[in-house]
Amino acid sequence: MTLTTMDFFRPTLEATLDARFSDPEYPDELQDICKHGMSAGFSGFIYSSELYDFFERYEDEIEDLLDDAGIALSQLVERDETWTLQQIREKATWAAVELYAYKKTNDLEDYCA
Repeated sequence: MTLTTMDFFRPTLEATLDARFSDPEYPDELQDICKHGMSAGFSGFIYSSELYDFFERYEDEIEDLLDDAGIALSQLVERDETWTLQQIREKATWAAVELYAYKKTNDLEDYCA
């Protein structure tokens, strides 16, 4: 699925993810995310520029989602002293999409365990 930025973004984080992961050509993407994580590479969430744009657009919703799941931004990086803001953006975006995937596939309890 190839989308331009204008096609991709919706008013809310959930609406955007609903639109992105509703392609009947790829019905197992959410299960793949649950199984392998976002680092496996999923269209629209690969390049730093895509992740930057996504995080900037939905920063508040992403942070709220992570907070509700008990995930602090500082937990997303391996070494506190060497992270960059872009690494935080990328990992926060991936974590938010993973949480969405678990919620949509009813596996949220496994994710948060």
